[in-house]
Amino acid sequence: MDIKTGEIIISANVNSFNPHIYWKYPSAYWSNHSFNYVFEPGSIFKSVAFSYLHNSDKLDRNRLIDTSKKITIGKYTYSDTKYYGTLTVDEVFTHSSNIGMTQLIRNENNNKQSFYDFLIKSGFGDKTGIYGASEEAGIIKPVSAWSKTSLTSMAIGYEVLVTPLQVVRFYGALANNGIMVNPKIISKIVRGNEIAIPEHVETQVLSKETASYMLDLMQKTVEDGTGQKAKTQLTKIAGKTGTARVYDNKAGAYSTQNYSASFAGVFPAENPKVAMIVVYESPRSSIYGGSTAANIFRQIAEFVSTEKHYFEPEIEVAANEN
Repeated sequence: MDIKTGEIIISANVNSFNPHIYWKYPSAYWSNHSFNYVFEPGSIFKSVAFSYLHNSDKLDRNRLIDTSKKITIGKYTYSDTKYYGTLTVDEVFTHSSNIGMTQLIRNENNNKQSFYDFLIKSGFGDKTGIYGASEEAGIIKPVSAWSKTSLTSMAIGYEVLVTPLQVVRFYGALANNGIMVNPKIISKIVRGNEIAIPEHVETQVLSKETASYMLDLMQKTVEDGTGQKAKTQLTKIAGKTGTARVYDNKAGAYSTQNYSASFAGVFPAENPKVAMIVVYESPRSSIYGGSTAANIFRQIAEFVSTEKHYFEPEIEVAANEN
C-alpha cells in the first residue's frame, strides 16, 4: 500500500482462482484473503502495543527487563523461543520477547479501556471502508469481555482477529508520521460525463515522535533482530516478524502443528513509500515469520523498489586500460 495515498499496489493470493470458472476451484479460494482473511497476528501486533505505550508516555527506555523466567498468568504461560536474559526495552521489541512484552504491558492493568480505545482508533475491530471490495471487520473484544490474560495476550497478537489490510494500514501510519489513510483499489468512477473520486481520509492515530521511534525500532529489527532475512542491499526495510499458533476449532485448543507466519513492514526505511504484509498460513518449511514471510517480503520489496525507481543504482565504470 502507498502510505500517502492508500493505493493498493499489489494484492496477491496463493492459492487463487479464475472468477470466470470459479466452480472448478475449492470454495476456500473464492475470496480475496488480503481483505477477508482474519487471523491472530502474533508478534507483528507488538508494534501496536509498543506504539500505544510510547504514545501514552509509558515506555521507560532506560528500564532493563529480565526475561530469564517464564511468566504464568491464570492458565497461560508466556515464554520465548530463545533465552535472552536481560534486555533493554528496545531489545524486547527487536528480539520479539513475549516475556518482555508481557512485563511492559502488565502495568496497564488499570488502563485496559485506554488500550482498547487505542486499538479501535488504530482501525482494528472495524472495516477499513475500502470501496469496491468486500472485507471482514475482525474482532477486538470489549473490555467487559476480557479475561485475566486478555491484556497480555493481545499485546503479543492473540485474542484479537485482524485482516492483512488492517495491519498494512496501521504500518503505513508508522511510516507516515502517525497519519493513517484509507486504503483504495479504485482511483475513480466514470459514469458518462460524471467522474467520482473516492474520498481520501487521513487520521492522526499516533504522534510524529512515536511513529519515528517505531520506524527506528523496526529498522533495528531487520538489521540486528528477528527480521534479518528481510535485509537487502537494494532498499532499506523496516519491519516486524510474527509467528502465531492457529486455533483449532474442532479440538477447542491451539494447534501444535499449524501456525501463521508473517512479516509486516515498510520501505525504503529512510524515506518510506510503501507498507506491506506477507502472511503464510500453516507453512511447512519453517513456522517462523522471520524465516518464511520475511524472505518473500524482501523479494517483493526489491521488485517494487526497482519498478518504482526508489533507489539510484550505483554504476561502476571500468577504467580504460588501453
